[in-house]
Amino acid sequence: MDHALAKSIFSTLYEDVRGYELSFSARKKLDYHDRGHTYGEIIFDEFQALLKDLHPQDGEVFYDLGSGTGKAVIAAALLFPFKKVVGVELLDELCFASVHVLERLKAEGASHSFELPEIQFYQKDFLKFDFSDADVVFAHATCFHDGQLRLLQPQLEKLKKGSRLLVVSKPIGSPIYKLVGTSERPFSWGKATLHSYLKVV
Repeated sequence: MDHALAKSIFSTLYEDVRGYELSFSARKKLDYHDRGHTYGEIIFDEFQALLKDLHPQDGEVFYDLGSGTGKAVIAAALLFPFKKVVGVELLDELCFASVHVLERLKAEGASHSFELPEIQFYQKDFLKFDFSDADVVFAHATCFHDGQLRLLQPQLEKLKKGSRLLVVSKPIGSPIYKLVGTSERPFSWGKATLHSYLKVV
């Protein structure tokens, strides 16, 4: 899809979605505190640039682990030729917001006659979720604790050779992933280091 049209649709879909407020409300309901649930958002143009560096191909599958209100998933669906894009989010209010945005996006697609990939949102703990069909995985790991990264690593090692990872802030230490680049990128809260990996085994 043309960048200008994609950005216009994206902006319209999210103009009344208050992700930080939803996250704060959802986290208050939990009977425990986990910094791993801290909310952050992508910036549309920057996200396009970082995904473009991975050269997404027709028919590939994209996952966002901790997808919030679904911004990365929706952007990936609008901008690149993925077959399927999936968001996995534990906090119910954020996941419900994603589903509502998706309903509006489908209505936009019907009225403007553009095709969308398969788009799914799950209210699940991504540490217990099977994403082994992924070709590209994005994770905002800024507030992940070391335990989360250790638990996530066996799932990442199940991905097929050639899979790519984009991990914000925290590096992973798997010998079967090659670090192909690091860069400082702007996000909604400020700049953070983006680590890009390729699965080589």
